[in-house]
Amino acid sequence: MRIGFVTVLALLIASPLLIASPVSAQTPGEVAATPPAVPALHRSGGFRLGISVEPPYFGSIQAITAFGHASGLDVGVALQVEISTHWSVRLPVELGVAGLGDGTGAGYGELAVIPGFVYRFREADDQRWVVYAGGGTRLGVGGIGNILVNKPLIVACCDDWGDGDGQSDPNTEGFLIGLSPEAWVGIEVRLSRWLSLNFAGSLGFQRAASTTVFVLRETVGLRVSI
Repeated sequence: MRIGFVTVLALLIASPLLIASPVSAQTPGEVAATPPAVPALHRSGGFRLGISVEPPYFGSIQAITAFGHASGLDVGVALQVEISTHWSVRLPVELGVAGLGDGTGAGYGELAVIPGFVYRFREADDQRWVVYAGGGTRLGVGGIGNILVNKPLIVACCDDWGDGDGQSDPNTEGFLIGLSPEAWVGIEVRLSRWLSLNFAGSLGFQRAASTTVFVLRETVGLRVSI
């Protein structure tokens, strides 16, 4: 009886050690499997320099205030330099025009440079679809119609905006774009190491003539990377 009791007690004491330290089932001569190596991720581009240029890309622009909105066309160019395999410095220049000079007082236009940063969700050098997001600071000049800033029309019709006579549209307020934020999101479809197709959208806001203006863009264009 005493020997049986001692045997049971010894098994109870040893059981946690047996559970915590399982015996390997590896047979003699068998080599343990190692996980496959993860391929190195490099900067993008034909020479892996991570420098990209976007020649003129095109799309639409919408300016929205509490008093109305204007829609028009946008054209831009951009330089993008990768500072790591995921982060890049981006410098776009945008020109958007929507109904300026038509005398309705509901137009909008801007010329802005928007330096900022983007994060690219990359996992492999040959990744086909690359999603990115980021943002920058809007700097530039613009004009906005009186209707969009809740001001009355000065004349019923005006067609002298930008016609070279030194006058401006009296139904348009000029303003400076300074330190206004803008958010970016997009996806690039990589056609090769050198070339990709870029679909982008942005949302910015600013103050113009004491009114908050939201500016949306949707553009598409090519990106050349070296």
